[in-house]
Amino acid sequence: MTQLLYHGHGSLALSTNKQWVVEIDPYAGNDYLWEANLILVSHHHHDHDRVDLVKHQKDCPVIDPTILHPDGKYLSMDFGEVTVQAVPACNAHHPRDFGMGFVLMMDGLKIYLSGDTSYVEEMARLKELQLDYAFLCCDGIYNMDLSEAAKCRQIIGAKHTFVYHTSPEKLFASEKIPEFTASGFEYVLPGEVITLK
Repeated sequence: MTQLLYHGHGSLALSTNKQWVVEIDPYAGNDYLWEANLILVSHHHHDHDRVDLVKHQKDCPVIDPTILHPDGKYLSMDFGEVTVQAVPACNAHHPRDFGMGFVLMMDGLKIYLSGDTSYVEEMARLKELQLDYAFLCCDGIYNMDLSEAAKCRQIIGAKHTFVYHTSPEKLFASEKIPEFTASGFEYVLPGEVITLK
């Protein structure tokens, strides 16, 4: 089963049942305990691309928009244990050609990670994928707020939808937990490991 280690902010790691590790948008936390086989960077803002924090296997690829989102295209790459599909992510602070979100396919699961975004019309297509998990940003400053994220949650229709990137400054906006749960979201705390199944 897939394990998820949440570092905080927009940073997390996923490990397949064969212990093949993907680090996503490294920046927050000090619990980079797993050795990465793959590093994904949704865009090159300072709070998403601290690749130097990550322990990694030799020849671990770093995949960023120059590779998966060149010339306005959204590409897919198969790494054997994990397939990664780039998807649109943009708003007033993040131009459409600057960054991307991801859909990961691993251990039979489909997992969407929004990156920094607000609502984009292409989110409606994600519902067709019948996602198992979605992770939506909602800090309300540099990306959408919780109300807009809740609308996106309904549009996307994943079996489980988690909040992340919940504050522009904190690892996690724990004071908003009642709002998250009232809006139908699940959450994981920084440093916590959960099983996705």
